[in-house]
Amino acid sequence: MRTALLNILFVTAPTPAAALLGTRLTHCLELAERPFADGTRPHGLVADIGCDHGYLAAELADRGRTVAAVDVAEAPLDGCRRHFAGRGLEPVAYVLGDGVAAVQADASLGWCETAIVAGVGPRTASAVVEGACAGPAPPPRRFVLQPAQCWIGNMRSLRETLASNGYGVAEERWLDDNGPNQRPNGRRLLVTIRADRDTSAAPSETELLVGLPSADVARSAYVKHHTQWVEDVANHPRDSRKRREAARWLPLLRSELL
Repeated sequence: MRTALLNILFVTAPTPAAALLGTRLTHCLELAERPFADGTRPHGLVADIGCDHGYLAAELADRGRTVAAVDVAEAPLDGCRRHFAGRGLEPVAYVLGDGVAAVQADASLGWCETAIVAGVGPRTASAVVEGACAGPAPPPRRFVLQPAQCWIGNMRSLRETLASNGYGVAEERWLDDNGPNQRPNGRRLLVTIRADRDTSAAPSETELLVGLPSADVARSAYVKHHTQWVEDVANHPRDSRKRREAARWLPLLRSELL
């Protein structure tokens, strides 16, 4: 009887709000909350770009952070409003607009200290970084980026965009988000990047391609997956810019597998 009661309690107990994040968004949360290189802790405005359901934005607000929930469409913002209301929370603003630039354009919000951009492609993430750095407003001190998986050349361009705008990659978290039986070209292997302003030397070519050196097994899986992808492109019979890029990068990627 006691065991049955415990089982009932276990099944019916409410899920903690933080558990809604899952591993993927937890990586974003943890990197957003890291101290800066000078030891100070983040305390300013956080912009959750592409806030979607609002789980991450609400968790940050619940931890006492000042949060702006940002999206380019009303439907995600409506879902975000419902989630905030269900938790008895409220962001400092719901912003209908494109990226950090939309936050910077609202004088009532003040300086955006941290911008989180998750779930979009690297090219879109690059455009958000460039837009945040192009205007008269001071750019964020930190970007937390979790791009959707795509061709490694686009990830290289994103890292190059960060470096050219004064951001150094300070930390990365890796995630192999599928089981071992998933088809190699269908696996979701994600990297979450914490890029802080003026904290790092210029990245090497290998770091532009696959990030900072790490013993993380998920990074090894990421490198292996993209090496196979690059090999396929490099061996394609038709000459193209992508094929030439692949041939140039293949030795670097293979050396990372050793």
